[in-house]
Amino acid sequence: MRVEFIENGRRIISTNRGVFKDNELIWYDNAYVLSLKFDEEKVEIVIKKIPKAGGEVR
Repeated sequence: MRVEFIENGRRIISTNRGVFKDNELIWYDNAYVLSLKFDEEKVEIVIKKIPKAGGEVR
C-alpha cells in the first residue's frame, strides 16, 4: 500500500515501503518514518525525520 503525507501542499513522504506490527502501521523512506497506531478508542499518527550518521537531522 502506498502512503503520501502532504503538508501545506508540499509532499513530505511518499512511499510504499512499510510494515505492520501489532497495532501499528509503519511506512518509511530515506528521510522520514510515518507511524499509524490504533486501538478501539483512538488513532495516533506520528511523523519523524530520520537522523543522518553523526546525529544531524536530514
